[in-house]
Amino acid sequence: MMTTRRTLSAVLPLLAAALFCLGCDDKADPVGDQSDGLPDVVTYTQHVKPLLDASCIQCHATFRQGADRNGAPTGINFDTYSVARASADGGSMSIQAGTMPPAGGLSQYDRSLFAKWVEQGTQE
Repeated sequence: MMTTRRTLSAVLPLLAAALFCLGCDDKADPVGDQSDGLPDVVTYTQHVKPLLDASCIQCHATFRQGADRNGAPTGINFDTYSVARASADGGSMSIQAGTMPPAGGLSQYDRSLFAKWVEQGTQE
C-alpha cells in the first residue's frame, strides 16, 4: 500500500502537467499576441493613442494652456503622433516610475504597452 501511494504521488504531478499541456497548441494567435498579452508590434495609432487619450491628454495636449494643463510642462504633449513621439522617452520614464498620471499610475499592461512602443521605435 505504501508503494502505491509513493507511485501515485510521483505520477500525479506529471499527469497534471501533461493534462495542462494538452490544452496548449502551437498555432499562431491571429492577433499576434505574445505570452505577455502584448501585441507583437505596438503602434501609436492602434495601441498607444487610445491609452494617451484616456490617461494623458487631460493635461498633456498642445491645445491646453496655463492652468488648464494642471501643472504639466508646456513642451510635454501626447495629443498627436509627432508630439507624442517627441515626448515618448521622458513620458515612458514617468509612466514606468508610476508618477504619471499623478492621479494613479497606469496598469502594468498599459505601462508595458507604452514601453514596448518606445522600445520598438515609436511606430505610427
